[in-house]
Amino acid sequence: MAIQYYNNLKFAIGVDDDNIAKNYWSAVEDMGGDASKVLLGLCFVDCNDGFRAYDPSFPAKSQTLAPNLLKNVMSKGKGFGGVMIWANPQSKKSSKCKDASGKEDGCFPQMPAWLDTVCYSVGGTPAPTPPPPPVPEDGYNGQFMIPAQWGSASWKYKGPKGPIGICFGGASVIQLNTDAGCAPGGDTYQVTVDMLTKGGQKFYDFGGGDANAKQWYTEDLLAKLNDYMDTLVGSYEGIIYDIETFPSDFNPTTMKSALDLSFSMAKSKGFNIIASTSYTSPYTPGGYPSDYQQRVDEVWKHVMANPEVDIFAPQFYGGDGKTANIVETSGSSVKFTTWTSTIQDSSGRIRPIFKAYSWQYYENQVAQMEQKCQCSIPDEFCQGGYLLWGGP
Repeated sequence: MAIQYYNNLKFAIGVDDDNIAKNYWSAVEDMGGDASKVLLGLCFVDCNDGFRAYDPSFPAKSQTLAPNLLKNVMSKGKGFGGVMIWANPQSKKSSKCKDASGKEDGCFPQMPAWLDTVCYSVGGTPAPTPPPPPVPEDGYNGQFMIPAQWGSASWKYKGPKGPIGICFGGASVIQLNTDAGCAPGGDTYQVTVDMLTKGGQKFYDFGGGDANAKQWYTEDLLAKLNDYMDTLVGSYEGIIYDIETFPSDFNPTTMKSALDLSFSMAKSKGFNIIASTSYTSPYTPGGYPSDYQQRVDEVWKHVMANPEVDIFAPQFYGGDGKTANIVETSGSSVKFTTWTSTIQDSSGRIRPIFKAYSWQYYENQVAQMEQKCQCSIPDEFCQGGYLLWGGP
């Protein structure tokens, strides 16, 4: 038997979950108490507003609707029988379920990642994750790959091959990263492959440092990254979350939940995770409200405490590409010591990024950092090696 809650009054997902659970277990009683004989019907997108388990207009919300419902139903009894999904590749219920040509596709390309979210939320087994890249003997971890589309002058210094290669599209908008060549098989992706040492790992960069909507972190943009992860599987070994800017009015509570979910999704797909930010915490752009720094500090401290993040990469960029700017973020409560007291087993997990326009400038900045570690900042900032940014 399959219990189809959708399109029925008082059975809206996310609103009437208790009613749906009660109805399910009532059906189990009618089947002699054997829950294995009763399936819970979920509607993917092809039903009325309020009854879809996936709504492309609200991808962040869609990451939690079905998981919360299933947890509710499963908590009310034993031996839950599973789910049945109603889906229609030609559904016209949502104007956003279309392919690149404008043809309705029922949001089927988004379904695999959504199904993984649902399964892992209730105890499914995630994919195995390779160990994160070890600390290299010479301390050089690798570099960011700058898109050729930005012009030959943008990649000011191309360093040697390394164990980590980061495909940098400079955006939190998937299409912009694709345009920059970071989709699997793209031009910048191929450069990333070519610039790895044997056994190295490729990382897909998500985010950027400018205070504009193309590089912001929002719940919906993270949900779209989650949907895109299946496309990255098999081509990339990791994702670097470049967490620097948010909308001025962002909510730290919902943002922390969205980041936690995305980290869990990445791990479930077998990815390693690097979390990076400007100096010791995201900065406050000009004209932002006075409480903004407090909110971003709250989010960054939460990220540092997340055990699913493998590597933390502070960006100590100097403006000239010659010297590092090894300072704490202005106005932030996140200090150097906050990193080492918050990150679990922080030795080897902190790998600073230097902006260097020659190998000599890179080595000079390494020496700068090591002198700092001897005098004024925790040793852990010098125990994981370093990454190179040779871009603008």
